[in-house]
Amino acid sequence: MNRNLKIFLGILGLVILGFLVLVAYFFYLKPEKIIPYPYEFTSLSFPNSSEAEKADFVIVGDDSASLLKNYIAPVSSKYAEVTNRTPIIFDWSAKNEPLHRSIAKLKSLSKLPKYIIYMGGGHEWAERKFSINDKKQIISNFKMYHDDEIISLIITFPWLSKFIFHKMTYFKLSADQNLRSPEASLNFDEMELSFLFYENELQELISLVKNKGSHLILITTPINHMIVPKLSCEDSVTNTIIGIQMEIEEMLQNGQFKDAFNRAIDLERESVSNARTQHLLALSALRNNQLKIAREAFMKANSFDCRPWRTKSVYNQIILNLAQKNSINIVDFENLTEHAILNNEEVFFDELIPQAPFYHKMVDELKDVIAKLITL
Repeated sequence: MNRNLKIFLGILGLVILGFLVLVAYFFYLKPEKIIPYPYEFTSLSFPNSSEAEKADFVIVGDDSASLLKNYIAPVSSKYAEVTNRTPIIFDWSAKNEPLHRSIAKLKSLSKLPKYIIYMGGGHEWAERKFSINDKKQIISNFKMYHDDEIISLIITFPWLSKFIFHKMTYFKLSADQNLRSPEASLNFDEMELSFLFYENELQELISLVKNKGSHLILITTPINHMIVPKLSCEDSVTNTIIGIQMEIEEMLQNGQFKDAFNRAIDLERESVSNARTQHLLALSALRNNQLKIAREAFMKANSFDCRPWRTKSVYNQIILNLAQKNSINIVDFENLTEHAILNNEEVFFDELIPQAPFYHKMVDELKDVIAKLITL
């Protein structure tokens, strides 16, 4: 073997070795995933797990779900009436809790309660769980995840996910939540990804509960549409738009409802993604009894609000869509309050919390849903 051939084979060997080392390195770095979330929990041990396992009903979700315990008595009475036994209802919801944490808590249980009640969506940005720089990879990964052939292969050989899914920035989440600043703002890309995660997480929750032989009840979260959006996204704001918005506000204050409506319609064509524009259109449409336009504009105003301080109509719509797709029991609390808002009723106690009569109406529907489930 001549000297040049030896050198060539040596270099080739180093290249192959380097390639194998690189592959092994990336294989080691990338976690094994069935669902391509860019986050994982370092611990699946959560407080009060034993109480949750002993319960007949467990309530999970965020602050909105925490309020249910104040109105849940009729549900308990209905259950006792049908079964001759007072149920154990455990409130496992938590302040600022996003959906992925509710799922992690339920996964930590050795035994899932018979009935799971979920209400949330108001704190899906409470902690950082993805990098916006990975947007293309995240969207591509979920497209592959929803490809039947690819996901069948990954379920059969989970280690293949290390090669199939694109590498992302991975976030380690502990049992103690690391909250983002309440003053944090979002952009449209972040909201788009958040909706994508929520849809996949909710489907995971539905599958988890079904596979364990339990029953899931979903409740949409009411939205106080009369409250002005906190922040229009930066890309949707110009001095011209702000000036026209001020004109429309003045028209509404002076009772020039028709003029305000016409001006808002024109402005909406130029600034469709501006939360304040949509809210002004909704208010002026409401004053002109254009209820369909008002409803759609209220929902857009809420969805385009770039300050993450409450739930969004998009989350409620995802809940409705997946409930219908998976035949899941649902109580549409938002629909109850929305109709009242459009009828100019006083609905909310403050920016977030509906008045007691609306909770009673919602619980009446919840009671009927549970009565049907008990008799199955």
